Amino acid sequence: MTRTLDEVRHQATVVAVRPAGVFKTARQLGLRQKYYNGLLEVLAKLEAGWFDMVPARIQRIDTPRGFSMSTLWQTSECGSVGCISGWGLMFGYGFVDCQEDGTTLYSASNRQYDAHDRLMCPPQWGQGKYTPAQSAQALRTYLETGSPDWGGGKN
Repeated sequence: MTRTLDEVRHQATVVAVRPAGVFKTARQLGLRQKYYNGLLEVLAKLEAGWFDMVPARIQRIDTPRGFSMSTLWQTSECGSVGCISGWGLMFGYGFVDCQEDGTTLYSASNRQYDAHDRLMCPPQWGQGKYTPAQSAQALRTYLETGSPDWGGGKN
């Protein structure tokens, strides 16, 4: 079945139940509000098992809900795949523009920037070794504490 980007966007914006927890605010994390809202949506969907894991070396995208920490955002006529940030942009803004600056961070301090970078680019991220469950843990700890935990406690 051929899917248009508008159909992917529509499916991507179906609202999940917001995740439970006490989270830092967008401002405390140095994030833009729409992107922050998108990250909350990503967390809810990661924890609910909504995403389909896609291998690091993508041969063919055949799911509209692909997830891989090795790919910011990629679409085809059959689906789409993205990482935490890519899906956060899609849920927050309704589109992903990899060339657009300023859609994620807002007046971030060096500490906030570094924490966001550790969330988006964990060690060996290009190998696609991070599962949706590990990604949910990292995103949850980032939203709660301002620092992601990818399983080792020292990220």
